[in-house]
Amino acid sequence: MVGTVSENPEDQLIPLPSASLPSVVVAAVPFLRDRDVRTGQPGQSAAEIRAEILEGIRARYQQIADAAHRRYPGVPVIATGHLTIDGARVTDSEREIHIGGLGAVSHEIFSEAFSYVALGHLHVAQQAGGRESVRYSGSPFPLSFSEAGDIKELRLIDLVHGQVQRNEAIEIPLQRYLIQIGRAHV
Repeated sequence: MVGTVSENPEDQLIPLPSASLPSVVVAAVPFLRDRDVRTGQPGQSAAEIRAEILEGIRARYQQIADAAHRRYPGVPVIATGHLTIDGARVTDSEREIHIGGLGAVSHEIFSEAFSYVALGHLHVAQQAGGRESVRYSGSPFPLSFSEAGDIKELRLIDLVHGQVQRNEAIEIPLQRYLIQIGRAHV
């Protein structure tokens, strides 16, 4: 688990199965805080802060993508992230997360250099921003009644020459049921 951002992007690269013979590199990007992506200036407007944060997030991911391709040329890169993408389905069990007061961001912040982007925080498994290669894994079991009918899944990803050839859902058998018992309304 990677909990903080390193100044050296290479520190966040995890080659698998090993550094000497990597088949894939995980760009382990944790939840980004305001201080991770910008240095504030007195008197900035809300629009200026938002623009700086968005650029800072995009730049952080690009730095890590560049570091991965420099260090492991030709090896596919899977990035992680913990943020909310515009248009993603949320449930009532998730807390709103903000980076410096910024709400959801566009999927376009992720470099096309990533073969796949595995996102966390939202409990519903889903693609993000219309890109099948940018996805939330979702929670492995329902955490609220708004998720009670959801199918929980894990993803099987096959990468060939850095391109996703298979991106398949494998249903997780439900181990925890949510049942609501209420009184009859008269």
